[in-house]
Amino acid sequence: MMINYLFFSKKYLNGLIAIVVYLSFFIIFTQPLVAQGQRSSGILDTVVISATRTEESVKDLPLSPVIIDEQTLRAHPDKDLGQLLEEAGIAIDRQYPEGGMPVIRGMTGIITGTDIQSDVLMLFNGHRFGTSNMLRFPSKNIERIEVIRGPAALQYGSSAMGGVINVITKKGAGDFSSTLNIGAGSFGRFETGFLIDGKFRQFDYSFGYNNMEQGEPFKVGGGETYLHTAIGLKSEGSFNVGYNFNDHHRLGLIYDYIEVQDYGFPGTLASAKNATSPSKIFGHTYFFDFNYGGETEDQKWKWNAKYFFGHDLTFMSQNPYSNDIKGGQAQVSADINQINTTITLGFDWTEYDYINSLRSTTVKAFDYTEFGGFLLGTLKLLDDRLIFTGGGRLNYYENHSSDRGGFTFTDKVITPSLGVSYQADDWIKVRANFARGYRAPAAMEMFGEGNTMIGRHSIMLTMLRPPRVATGVWLVPNLDLKPQEISSIEAGFDLELNGLNASLTAFLADYKNKIEREETQPPIWRGPGIWNGYPVFFPNPITTTQAYVSSAQYINAGGAKVAGLEWNISYDLSYLFDWEFSLKPYSRGTWLWVNEYVGGNSDGLQISKTPNLYASNGILFESDRFGLLIDANVMTKSNQRTSSLTSMSTAPEWQHGWTIANLMIRKQLWTIGEKNSFSLMAQVNNIFDVYYEVTSGYPLPGRAFYLGLSYTFN
Repeated sequence: MMINYLFFSKKYLNGLIAIVVYLSFFIIFTQPLVAQGQRSSGILDTVVISATRTEESVKDLPLSPVIIDEQTLRAHPDKDLGQLLEEAGIAIDRQYPEGGMPVIRGMTGIITGTDIQSDVLMLFNGHRFGTSNMLRFPSKNIERIEVIRGPAALQYGSSAMGGVINVITKKGAGDFSSTLNIGAGSFGRFETGFLIDGKFRQFDYSFGYNNMEQGEPFKVGGGETYLHTAIGLKSEGSFNVGYNFNDHHRLGLIYDYIEVQDYGFPGTLASAKNATSPSKIFGHTYFFDFNYGGETEDQKWKWNAKYFFGHDLTFMSQNPYSNDIKGGQAQVSADINQINTTITLGFDWTEYDYINSLRSTTVKAFDYTEFGGFLLGTLKLLDDRLIFTGGGRLNYYENHSSDRGGFTFTDKVITPSLGVSYQADDWIKVRANFARGYRAPAAMEMFGEGNTMIGRHSIMLTMLRPPRVATGVWLVPNLDLKPQEISSIEAGFDLELNGLNASLTAFLADYKNKIEREETQPPIWRGPGIWNGYPVFFPNPITTTQAYVSSAQYINAGGAKVAGLEWNISYDLSYLFDWEFSLKPYSRGTWLWVNEYVGGNSDGLQISKTPNLYASNGILFESDRFGLLIDANVMTKSNQRTSSLTSMSTAPEWQHGWTIANLMIRKQLWTIGEKNSFSLMAQVNNIFDVYYEVTSGYPLPGRAFYLGLSYTFN
């Protein structure tokens, strides 16, 4: 009784604190300020920064970015980063509702450790964040999310192979505006948060806070309870403040923190039933970003520089690992009007200091340093309709581990890129792009030696009474491991005409020296046992708690080829029927017609965790007159080959595909004056209560409801 009372009190106390803080800012900043202009809503005119690290219109780029804008973010305050990306057409590899890793063109991330071992690079305001797990990534106080599909090593260095996802913090502009959100939903979910932004004289500011708790374990499709999956707390706070002087210079400071407490991580649905002490995740992540940007009065010269540092600490089953990251960036761009060319010269520097005490880890500590310089140029011809973009990067990296003798590995990599776009008319652009990327081998992969994560082999310990099955893998170092490489070519078009917005891209990616963990024959064992019908031997005496039944090594397992189509299409039917409202069917996704390993032991097999089809389809209804927004969405993923975490079979395994439907309704209830409005948001996820998994044995939630109230001052 007392425990329930304390939980109830804590949950609503956090909500009360959020409201009090929100009202404090509201009182301070509600005053008339100078209004600012608004950006064009056309896709081709949308300005992005991730593709070239400078502000560029989509119409000038040799590729087509995926953009999740602020309007979409504010319309879905209950969704995490992974859910937003899924609805934008990006597949997510996840074991639990929150978090996960993006899957782009056959590449994905890693759930534990650092982004060094990831093949898709997650960025925060254009620099590394140290992780590819979206559970510990900012998703509030965000202005937009930009996704660049395909290699981006020229701009960002190692790990930017499959693509780059850049989460950009909101920067205040114009009058004071604010939003307060309160919501509750299935499985005891309760959420509060606020956003505040604006500009006061020469200062711009944005503040955000969000607190989410889920007091009950969730139910999977069909109604079975997934025990121990409750979330004690997930909170996030951030601010972005800047001082603007001389109209062409800005000094800025960004801070973001994420805290997770009592996050249920109990293992598979089956193992959770027998867990007497289920695993929990505790941790916090914080980041500081000091930045400066400037330009000349004629805007022919632009420059920016930043220094950032952060810390990520996570406890899993009382075993912590931490990562300290720091680095800097600087670049300068010049418009040379005489030859209609823009040149950008820049460099990056990043350092990681990683310490891990997990029992299943072989490398307990390592340092990683990366330094790179790049030159990027654009040439505009034919009245700026024909644009060539290209350049190169020289990157140096060093891997050092103090464990087992202190291994050190260094290397240099050169990565080029070349693209062209042609604005055939005001409404259509055609484009093509070639790029290379790479990923440096991680310390775990090169230097690891010892007990590693549980493998997919088993041994019957006949010396025990009763006989017992044990599993485990002994990792062998590989100091000859080479960087993983990719060469990619793509071509496509973008158009917007009378309500039709469409982007279509065909691409071919060729991976070399693909880094994979390969399990080999079991090592010698002292004692009787049977492994898959064969006698086994071990170098050390077996115990009742630990058995190394096979050995493994990270190797360059041949390569892989991926070819397919990416699309993003929508059409506003109001252009046909002259409606006062918008009714917009849409479709986004990726279809692969080539998706296989080439060479090595997996020759001809489909790439792991990469579906041949992932699509997000739906219809969006918007009416300013009725203050109503309805988004009906259906997400479909085809079968994929997977590495099971529960089966002992060595044969290729398949994860069944699925289709789930979601519905979101947002209605403006009433307005007070010209600036105050109240809205109600209702969300139903997995409407048909489908049982579905992304990782075998780890089903995601069944039907879930969410109801939220939002107050906006603007």
